[in-house]
Amino acid sequence: MIALKGKTVHFIGVGGVGVGALAMFALRCGAVVTGSDAVFNDMCRKLALLGADIRSGAQPTLAATAQLVVFSSAIRPEHPERVAAHAANVPLLERQQFLYEVSKLFGTVATVAGTHGKTTTSAMLSHILKLSQRRFLAMIGGQSVDYGNYIDCLGKLSALEDAVFVAEACEYKRNFLYFDPTVGIVTNVECDHPDCYADIDEVRQAFTEYLKKSHIRVLPADMLPLLGIETPSARGDFDIAVCCDDKLEEIYSVRFCGDDECLICGDGGEIGRVRLADGGEYNLKNAAFAIICATLLGVDGSTAIQALSSFGGVKRRFEFACRIDGVPVYFDFAHHPTEIANLLKRARRYGKILAVFQPHTFSRTKAYLGDFARALSDADYILIMPVYAARETADMGCDSDALIEQILLLDAKKKVYLEKSKDKVCDFVIENAKNFDIALFIGAGDIYAFKDVISEHMRMR
Repeated sequence: MIALKGKTVHFIGVGGVGVGALAMFALRCGAVVTGSDAVFNDMCRKLALLGADIRSGAQPTLAATAQLVVFSSAIRPEHPERVAAHAANVPLLERQQFLYEVSKLFGTVATVAGTHGKTTTSAMLSHILKLSQRRFLAMIGGQSVDYGNYIDCLGKLSALEDAVFVAEACEYKRNFLYFDPTVGIVTNVECDHPDCYADIDEVRQAFTEYLKKSHIRVLPADMLPLLGIETPSARGDFDIAVCCDDKLEEIYSVRFCGDDECLICGDGGEIGRVRLADGGEYNLKNAAFAIICATLLGVDGSTAIQALSSFGGVKRRFEFACRIDGVPVYFDFAHHPTEIANLLKRARRYGKILAVFQPHTFSRTKAYLGDFARALSDADYILIMPVYAARETADMGCDSDALIEQILLLDAKKKVYLEKSKDKVCDFVIENAKNFDIALFIGAGDIYAFKDVISEHMRMR
């Protein structure tokens, strides 16, 4: 691990949750922290209040005079700060590389991988550890309602070999292969990054490599063939396997008892009944993974279950914003067809659904065009926004027009429309929500900015 105390470390893209959390830890270790981001957001303000020198816009001088530069994976090689650091022979580490260096300080490392659910599962595990009064540090890829994305329960920064490090392990660019986890979780496997993987076989191979780097492996039982282990007969609605190296140790069965409750049983009998305030079948699966991981870290199963009864959820995961004429408005990060299908299934209990969807990246929109169309068709009225480009250009895939055409091919009478004006999106929802039972804003881009806009509008009424 690179010594941090007294060293000047510069973070590019420091406003992001991943890089921002690492900057927090560097400050905790006594580093002199500088940072930059295109927008001076809440994370930047928080770091500045803690004593970091955070600025908006490109800051090549700060990069060139640092002793180490850490950058987000979204920062391209031609970025002025990366260029300046390279010219000044300043060591550069991508966020995931630095995260791995941090993890090496800890005696126990628990990482959560999976195409869907890793943020919520990481947040649930952190909530359990905190209420169990365990020494741990967590860096999750989203904002826990209760604790944010950086959760420090270490006390004194010493004897970290007795502490637990919790982090998400993202498959993007195979970043999760940097880790050497004590406990490695995989919640599920689908292809979510067509810009990084040619097909699902490449994705499965990457997840297999991640699992084989983990000492204790926690995964859906039907994925055991990835480890060369035959899947046993089903015991519950959803079965989770625990393996130590290549040996199957235990199977846990999850039986769903409605939308917000499930029963978890292990080989030794019943672990307990889980009830969540923030429910949905997919969240019950996340909860089961978190509880099983917590028991592997020494927490009693009943204690873990009791802790989750007070779990407040994660921002942008079915997050309530306000009511418009009595109709609840929620925001969700869903940006993959499976996530959208699960979200709409959960929302259907309310009744008639108004959905606003902002596709995320041109390549993903093109790769899963038909799947997006089928998932979104479950909404009663669909307002589609232009694709949020993120790191891409339009020639890398297709835009929202193609998605609308695909939806209409499935159902020519489906109420689906393109709206390019952000102001009109808000106006439409505010004016028409009363005709539905729930309104959803869906997507991983800047659609979340509507939350404050709409909430403030309703406060001013």
